[in-house]
Amino acid sequence: MNQKTILVIDDETSFHRHLCRVLGEEYQVRGISSAREALERVKASQPDLVLVDLKMPDMGGIEFLRELKRTKTSVPTMVMSAYGDIGSVVQAMKLGAADFIIKPFREEKLREDIRLFFSLSENPHEKLFRERIIGKSPQIQEVWRLIEKFAPSDISILLLGESGTGKELFARAVHEMSKRSAGPFIPVDCATLPESLVESELFGYEKGAFTGANERKPGWFETAHRGTLFLDELGNLSPSVQAKLLRALQESTVSPIGSRNQRPVDVRVVSATNIDLKQAVLEGGFRADLFYRLSAMAIVIPPLRERDGDIPLLAQHFVKLYSERYGREVNGISPGAMKNLCAQPWPGNVRELENVIKSAVLLAQERITDEDLPHFFRPQVGGMGAESDAGQVQFSFMRGMDLASEGRVDLKKIGEHAAAEAERNILKDLLQNSSLKKSELAKQLGVDRKTLRVKMRKLGISFKREEN
Repeated sequence: MNQKTILVIDDETSFHRHLCRVLGEEYQVRGISSAREALERVKASQPDLVLVDLKMPDMGGIEFLRELKRTKTSVPTMVMSAYGDIGSVVQAMKLGAADFIIKPFREEKLREDIRLFFSLSENPHEKLFRERIIGKSPQIQEVWRLIEKFAPSDISILLLGESGTGKELFARAVHEMSKRSAGPFIPVDCATLPESLVESELFGYEKGAFTGANERKPGWFETAHRGTLFLDELGNLSPSVQAKLLRALQESTVSPIGSRNQRPVDVRVVSATNIDLKQAVLEGGFRADLFYRLSAMAIVIPPLRERDGDIPLLAQHFVKLYSERYGREVNGISPGAMKNLCAQPWPGNVRELENVIKSAVLLAQERITDEDLPHFFRPQVGGMGAESDAGQVQFSFMRGMDLASEGRVDLKKIGEHAAAEAERNILKDLLQNSSLKKSELAKQLGVDRKTLRVKMRKLGISFKREEN
């Protein structure tokens, strides 16, 4: 098999020589110090990948990408940038860069990124989902590593994570990267199905099985035959449905309501939940045998607050998406607004961020500013309320720093405490300054009512207003 060819462009000769050594075992690598000279080489040799530094004296990565676009030269390009230069990275991605690498980087991480790039080039399904699920943080890359490893097999996968973290997108990615990708992907939200309908929806029913059953209806298991069935929020299933689900998984058959026969099904089950299923097993609310059957591989989807480095990328992605969808000419986010977005705890995770940006795009003129963000996101000037609460969070955090310097507290716990304090204060502010019902408040935050109730209980907040 022919080796892939890579061209490295960096004005530091020692650096591109180093990369030639690091990558040379797997690829044919050439280095060059001038982006201007590299343009001619790219047109002549058409490498499989170009690595170009963003900051160079003669011609930087941005100018290089512009020239490629102007001359309609098609070559996959990854830009290399110093940490913190996110604005230039976003600009490069808009000009067609396939990916970016932050300096300094670990050699093995670079090799993994290059391998992943070539893998995506050869697998359009995987590339599709990589483009939809934005993130470069180590946490989200670990999720991808596990999905890439286990998607091709047929084992059951359990996705664990808070509401709004994108569990269904990852479930779809598992399906598209599996040998079942040509078959159906059937998502079922167990939380929204009335308990009386769950069994008939999952397993189907025969004509005459009950009043109103005027014809035979196949359930989701049969519909997903030779494909993937995604059971979202399966922690809401009743004990009787859990028992029937376990039997279907063990025997690869289903028995529709009103039938004495078993129908064979060939289905892979991917499930998801935002509750602690292990605790539910201990408390008797969920079957242990079903839990172990569904969680042959458990993958934790991190909340947005644990991958805050992805917030600028996600925010810019949503600005572009909704600007195009709504026909708005919104060109990015102001530094102040971006700083504000990055400081939020995001209890509703990516879904909440998406909803905030969607609204801001409709409000903004040329770019999103603090004024386009929800009122409880904006910096407070004067008075008490949010400013006082923020001061309390800052005081708690600084006190924690003092304790840490004495060796009495670890920094991870301080960060977790600060995040919890911020969530508590935002929710308290909303409750005090809003007449919304709990269901309306949950919708505004981008979470379901149950998640909001659990969050409030965890943070020690009571919903004292009487709901009509």
